[in-house]
Amino acid sequence: MVTQNSDIAPRNFVAWSYIKPEIHVSFFNARSLGKALEAAGFETRPFPREDAWFGLVKARTLKNLRISKEPAFDRLIPWRFLCRIIDHRMRMRELPIGIAGT
Repeated sequence: MVTQNSDIAPRNFVAWSYIKPEIHVSFFNARSLGKALEAAGFETRPFPREDAWFGLVKARTLKNLRISKEPAFDRLIPWRFLCRIIDHRMRMRELPIGIAGT
């Protein structure tokens, strides 16, 4: 499960470009997602900043730009650098991940 951090939503929540009413039924910030994961029996951990994290930020960025495939010039984009800048705004790394069976 992947979600955006609802702490970055505008005051007029329904105007948030991320919202797609036909698929979004719940919204989470770091605290509420952590509580939901723990209530479901998961151990929570910070999202590690590794290849999966960079891939997630990249995918979310392309989705928000409404780009469905990697652009032809993708290899020229300094994603590792950009992901850190993007996450400073999007605050995705604040969201915990859930680990089952530990």
